[in-house]
Amino acid sequence: MTVLVVDDAAFSRGMICRFLGAAGYATLQAKDGIEALEVLENCQPGQIELIVTDMLMPRMTGSELLKELARLGVSVPTIVLTADIQATTREKCTRLGCAAFMNKPVTAEPLRMAVETALTERRAAG
Repeated sequence: MTVLVVDDAAFSRGMICRFLGAAGYATLQAKDGIEALEVLENCQPGQIELIVTDMLMPRMTGSELLKELARLGVSVPTIVLTADIQATTREKCTRLGCAAFMNKPVTAEPLRMAVETALTERRAAG
């Protein structure tokens, strides 16, 4: 099972990958939404089963990534991580179809639980 981790901060990206690796997930990395789309394009269909993305990044934000995924018809559960705690940000992500919204800094166990929940819900949906 492969998770694409999208964050412009290399330290955060690496920490999230370590958390996911410890939970048994393979990871790929991208530094922003544009790079994430390139990674998705170069992967086999279904290879990436989940995306964990930061919200605020240069070139393409997490919400712009969600919009582009929808436009392209890419159906991959996406967890949004952000330091922005505004309710409007959470509502925007929910409207765009994110599977979960988590405040930064994220820790290993809540992230693992959010990933498992998102994947379980995807499997149940068919």
